[in-house]
Amino acid sequence: METSKREFPVRDVSREVADRAERLRQAVREAGGNRAVAAKSGVPVGTIDNYVAGRDMRASNVARLAEATSVSIEWLLTGNGPRNGRSEVLLPPATLEASRAPPGYVSIPRYEAHASAGSGAINPTDRVIEQITVTEEYIRRVLGRQPKHMALLEALGDSMAPTIESGDILMIDVSVLTIRFSSVYVIRLAEQLLVKRLQLMFNGTIKIISDNPLYGEETVDPRKDQLDVVGEVVWSGGKIRVRAAG
Repeated sequence: METSKREFPVRDVSREVADRAERLRQAVREAGGNRAVAAKSGVPVGTIDNYVAGRDMRASNVARLAEATSVSIEWLLTGNGPRNGRSEVLLPPATLEASRAPPGYVSIPRYEAHASAGSGAINPTDRVIEQITVTEEYIRRVLGRQPKHMALLEALGDSMAPTIESGDILMIDVSVLTIRFSSVYVIRLAEQLLVKRLQLMFNGTIKIISDNPLYGEETVDPRKDQLDVVGEVVWSGGKIRVRAAG
């Protein structure tokens, strides 16, 4: 079992990150210590040292650490929900049949789940909260998509600004389940629903890009990290924002 010499005090960081570090410290201790969890999860022991000391966790490591310590991802990230077990993110099905609409129109379902344009958010539901009616011609001719594959989600966070602002509605093509070219996708990473720009690299890794330069990039290896493409963002829109005078 890992000795206490690898347990560091939480630094003076935000309360949310400090609480998350404390939950991880507790889970790691009960799972046998830093080295045991590192061996089981594949996350380097030095990285775990940093996390329990108060550094926020990378999204790609959350699922690994949760599984290695037998705690739920939701509990590890937020302190909510059951401590043990897996936290499920319910996503739109791969194919959606268009609901009844007047001739020449299609109804696109808008889901209660949110796609985070920030550090990631657990979404416990895929309940449809409304149907948005759009002309079939617009979907087929302008967007070049099949209406039955469209779904709507709301974006939260500013990491994709100015391309996508917090509160914007995203129309996604849920038939696109692979990365075809550098574009914006809704993805599931470590059971978090995110909206990010993805770039497939020659070595097989995927670069996760935030359009907002204040946020950094992240590279994941789909052979090691569980990354699922939920759909490609084909349209986004929201209210007019008033820019402050420069």
